[in-house]
Amino acid sequence: RTLHNPFGDGRNAILAGGSDDAGVTAAAQALVALLQGAGGRQGDLSVGWLREIRLADGYSVPRAPEEMNVWEESRYYGSSGYFGWNIISKHMAAYYMTGDEYHAQEFLRLSFPDAEAIAEIERLDGERIENKHDPLAGPYHYSAHMMILFWDLIEEDPFFTDEQRLDITNALSRQLTHRAKEGVYGRMQPASSVGGRHADWSAMSLWTLARYFDRDYPAPVWQASRESAETFFSGIENSAWFAGMNDHLFWYTSYYDPLLDYMVMSGYRGGMDNLRQALKTQDILFTGQESDWGLRASSLNFLHRAAYITGDGRFIFYRDRTGLDTDALRLGQSWWPDAIEARPPTELLDTWTMQPMPEPMWRARGSDLPLEQQFLWGTWRTTLDGGGDLMMIKGHNGGGRLPYHTFSLMEQRLAGSTLLKGYRNQIITSADGMVEPIVAMDAALLDHGALDGLAWAVGEVPKMAFANWRRSIVQREGRYTLFADDLTFRTDSDNMKIETEWQAVGGSWDGKRNALIVQGTAPEATRDGWLEFAALESDLTCGPRAAEEMLSRLDSIDIILLKAIDPGDWVEMTFTLEEPVTGQVYADLLDFTDRGVLRLWLDGETVAEGVNHYAAAATRSAADLGQHTLAAGEHTLRLEVMAKRPDAERMYAGLLGVSIRPEGITTEASNLGFEFHPSEVMQAQPGGVVVMQWLGSAREGQQRRFFHLLAPRVADDRLGCYQIAENAAILALPGPALALTGQHSGSSAELAVLATDHLVALGLTDSPLLSAEAPVTVHWDFASGNLQVFATQATSVTAQTAAGPQTIAVQSGAQTLEGISPAPAALQTLGAQLSELLAPAGDERERQIAAAAQPAEFSAAEMSASVTGEIGGAPVASEVIQREDGDLMAIAQGQTVHVLAADGSERHALQTDGAIRVLRWWADHDLLLVGCADEKVIAFDLNTGARKWEFISEMDQAVWEAGKQYWFKSAYPGIHGLHTGIFIGGESQALVGSACTLEILDHEGELIKRMPIFWGNGWKFLIVPGPGDSRDLLVARWPNGTDNLAVVNSESLREVGKRFYGVPSGHTMVGGWTAQNRTGIEWVDVNGDDAPELVSATNGVWNRVTVFDAGGTPLHNAQFGPGPNNRPYETMRDMSVADLDGDGDMEIIVAISEGLIGGARSRVPQGVGNAVAEFADAA
Repeated sequence: RTLHNPFGDGRNAILAGGSDDAGVTAAAQALVALLQGAGGRQGDLSVGWLREIRLADGYSVPRAPEEMNVWEESRYYGSSGYFGWNIISKHMAAYYMTGDEYHAQEFLRLSFPDAEAIAEIERLDGERIENKHDPLAGPYHYSAHMMILFWDLIEEDPFFTDEQRLDITNALSRQLTHRAKEGVYGRMQPASSVGGRHADWSAMSLWTLARYFDRDYPAPVWQASRESAETFFSGIENSAWFAGMNDHLFWYTSYYDPLLDYMVMSGYRGGMDNLRQALKTQDILFTGQESDWGLRASSLNFLHRAAYITGDGRFIFYRDRTGLDTDALRLGQSWWPDAIEARPPTELLDTWTMQPMPEPMWRARGSDLPLEQQFLWGTWRTTLDGGGDLMMIKGHNGGGRLPYHTFSLMEQRLAGSTLLKGYRNQIITSADGMVEPIVAMDAALLDHGALDGLAWAVGEVPKMAFANWRRSIVQREGRYTLFADDLTFRTDSDNMKIETEWQAVGGSWDGKRNALIVQGTAPEATRDGWLEFAALESDLTCGPRAAEEMLSRLDSIDIILLKAIDPGDWVEMTFTLEEPVTGQVYADLLDFTDRGVLRLWLDGETVAEGVNHYAAAATRSAADLGQHTLAAGEHTLRLEVMAKRPDAERMYAGLLGVSIRPEGITTEASNLGFEFHPSEVMQAQPGGVVVMQWLGSAREGQQRRFFHLLAPRVADDRLGCYQIAENAAILALPGPALALTGQHSGSSAELAVLATDHLVALGLTDSPLLSAEAPVTVHWDFASGNLQVFATQATSVTAQTAAGPQTIAVQSGAQTLEGISPAPAALQTLGAQLSELLAPAGDERERQIAAAAQPAEFSAAEMSASVTGEIGGAPVASEVIQREDGDLMAIAQGQTVHVLAADGSERHALQTDGAIRVLRWWADHDLLLVGCADEKVIAFDLNTGARKWEFISEMDQAVWEAGKQYWFKSAYPGIHGLHTGIFIGGESQALVGSACTLEILDHEGELIKRMPIFWGNGWKFLIVPGPGDSRDLLVARWPNGTDNLAVVNSESLREVGKRFYGVPSGHTMVGGWTAQNRTGIEWVDVNGDDAPELVSATNGVWNRVTVFDAGGTPLHNAQFGPGPNNRPYETMRDMSVADLDGDGDMEIIVAISEGLIGGARSRVPQGVGNAVAEFADAA
């Protein structure tokens, strides 16, 4: 094939090659034949445009773009081509690679689309082409750059006419109007970092576009565009920081892809040391398992280019671990140097791989922590596969869409089983339901290291709410992990709460033992002698809907998936016994993140309730149904979903089958798993994240220490962790051991575990068996006599051995001293002392658990219901209707609005055509408005119960043209918000919120105005005074992007800005993308200055109450801290503003999920409220 002037230097290229030696030979022979037929003479040979392509047998390029494989495939995104591709560039590449003119015709059809082609682009590409009327000009920056690259390769093809070439080239040039607004064009100076993910891809799209036009159609605008992108990418020379929300770890590689593409295409190699440092993220996130944090989203292109640019074969090792097919024919496929071979990164083993925080990032975050203690993340591991032991820690909160976290144990594996996985393995503190104005967002790494068979990490969060939190973690390989948490309080409070969160894989709380049982991901136990019946091979029934809707056969993972949507949904399987059997019966399940809470029936009788079916990763479990004697013949197991977990969006169930362990068979139902034991008796909230709570009083300067032991479970439940002193706990490993911090019983260390078979210690200076002149870290295995010591300076240690005290000089660093065994007498004494501590501690724990189980006594009068009524189901909306002839209550359930009088009698049962979402009483026109999921707003006359009018909502055209299909009505159908009031002129209007759309209706249901409100569904509204005599409509949206309030002016009838977002100076702003929503917004004069303010309660992954002035500037703020998720009302249940005591000052009253009602006076400068009442039942 020929290429015309590829480098802009007037030289053309002729390419001849193949994918193997035979192909190269055949191509060379074909080229020789073409040249021989071209004529000419020496020094004068001219050939025209050439192309001859032959694919190897068995290879073809599909004609449907959604079936085409791309070089950018990853396991997470597949070959969707989300980064770089769209269906138009796929057809361009397919034409270039095959010469099949079908793809050229499709390229033209889609580039200049009719209505049918527009619909096809919308269906297949969605946002990848934002301007579907002018697709070549309007690709999303994520998906743009392949267009211009492949046009450059096919432009001279005779298939295209000059007129078509001109139209195409002009259309592509119009991409500049999109790119110029995205923050890269006009860059004059390199930044201190490479930008965020959106900017990275915009820069790549701008650079490829400008390179083409600057070469063939030079003009100052194209030179400026190219130089702007090059300046942008040169930020890698200043630091290893890739800005933006890059701790969304599944996004990690898509931050790096554009820079690596740019480097390969341009030859640029600046900032290589910073690039190598940045690419260490891949090493840290690699866990050896399929559910790896980063590898699932790593594309072939990224891993190949990383290997090529760095020359390091470890990226080929990672590529091989993706499991992606490297033999497939892929669009955009490139050559590969055979010299770079896969290299297992063994340098990662038995050590910590850390990524420090880049200095510009540290400065931008304004952290008070020393730079040398700041870190992004780090991992210690003992294997490169999914076995062995592993710890992954994270030390900063990047915001975005993540739960709140600071020093988080992101993943933990012990003895080959992943036990913890997620951001929420940490401690959270609060006082009186609130946290401080300044919020911790970073953790300091004080110490970390590894010796043979041991790893440790010590982190500190000085700005944790009302306390300094330090966590020390030691993991003895394959044996146990000990967590020591030290909190020093900064305030006095009688209502201090310490929450210890564990995001366990297959975890369930056992309150009777004060322990968290963790199944983990260990291989299944062998069930010799068992009877097992697979659900996939059984006769199945389900209800209340058809099996086609409710059940899915997932043969690859051996389950029947029950897609329950309501409590009570069920599936039933039959199994047949050839002969009678007596034994323990189990329901075999596959736990996962989307599972509900289960009830199980055996032959019509309930045998288990409240079964927690959740796991952070797919995990097999066995629900114990008890011992039964079953007759020969057919039996049934019924699985019913009781409820959705509080923090879940789904309530599915995964049934593997039924198993029976006959009497006399001793093998376990599953691996015994692991146990978490806290040193104190805890109140725990079960669920996907098990939250252990300690509630009590605290005083400034007081320390509170907790220990948590994680160890493999033993059959006789002999594991334990019992606090015996303020800074010490006795452990059952199951053998006795003493854990301590500071000084206790003749020992002094930052953290130590002293057992009868080993000693583990950080910062040890003294113990009954070993002392040191300067603090040392120690791992001493008594049986082998190996004493490992890590010292930060030269010192000496003294061991109590059988031969007497033995003093040994040690150098700075790690060293192993062999043949050092403790004195037998000393060990015997130690064993006796530890045993004496363990037995009474276990007895005391049982008494504590029994006492904690006793219900609390309350001295309060019971409130009785004045009236009751039955509506036949759970209500979804309610509205109080104030009327002169008596107030009414409208309560919506399903497709019915029940209108009840004060005595509970039903006045009307109003029927709708779709499920009801929202209600609004329009007092000005005596109408009840009902918003439904089928896009209808229905107005009911309550005098007759009849429909007066109905309106069908439509999405604004501008929303469609924005191309973000995940914000369309197809994603969020129906009506999400209703409001009424005087907005335009002197008339009262109805305001309708739906998918990125506001519709204004008159009292007869006629549309006055429709307009876009980006991004989200309007669900709460407030009409407030605007400039002059106008009014402003404030629109809160959910779901949303950023939780600001859109402002629509009554005179311009357009959105005039986004306001009422943020916190005052001196407070930390914790936001996020689609992470927060408004529980309430009120317009009221809270400080008596005759100027109203906006009072807002923000709910979600971070919660607060903020007072804004009329212009949207935050004045006061009260931080309520993190929430478990972003669901409306999850943490901030309600808010009201009133003058409770009649003194003329307003009080802000907030009800929160933990059972507190907080009151804040409006003039408190820092907005820190005082709890005025507490109720035991948070519900």
